[in-house]
Amino acid sequence: MKQLLKPVLIAFSVGGLLTGSVLGAVGYTQYQAMNAEALRLETVVKSQAWRLDNLTKNQSRLEAELSSFKDEKNKSYDQTISALMQAKNNASIEALYAMGIKALNEKDAPRAYFALAQVQQANPKYKAIAEEYPKAEQAYGLHQQKLLQDKLKAAYTLAFDQQAKGQFAQAKANYETVVNTKPDFKDAKTRLLVVSRQLAVRTQTRELAQKKQWLEAAYK
Repeated sequence: MKQLLKPVLIAFSVGGLLTGSVLGAVGYTQYQAMNAEALRLETVVKSQAWRLDNLTKNQSRLEAELSSFKDEKNKSYDQTISALMQAKNNASIEALYAMGIKALNEKDAPRAYFALAQVQQANPKYKAIAEEYPKAEQAYGLHQQKLLQDKLKAAYTLAFDQQAKGQFAQAKANYETVVNTKPDFKDAKTRLLVVSRQLAVRTQTRELAQKKQWLEAAYK
């Protein structure tokens, strides 16, 4: 019996040694791999930390530069506004007067009135401003009247066309604009009354048609 067990024990011992050696080798290999991975991760972490530090520094530098740029821009803007205001305040009466007379001769009423009004306000006795300014003022008044007349004419024409097309609500709104601005403009007031009646009749007709449809539906 002992002779039979001896080979088995020897084989078992040898197998255990071999298994232990293999496991030890595998464990050592894994240990080396873990160390290598740890070193690699440490390098990555350091690299990321370095990049983060650089980004933080760059961001701080950019914020400082941006702040400086904004300050310079605001300063430049203030200087520009100051220069413009100073130029306006120092504009010579002679230049304004010359511009106003030139515009008046060219029948540019708004520009003539604007320029000569400033001269009149600054120095009522300057050259012939006492004669020229009233001309510019009158020309500007006529210019404004013409603009108003053109506006009323356009609104009246549009309302007339809308009324002819049966667009009574739109026509009424435009006639009202004309009448509220200038009550005696052509026959706008009369046309407003007519189109208001037309709109009322149309509204009543629609309401009756809707009631009829409702009653027919209810009856059915």
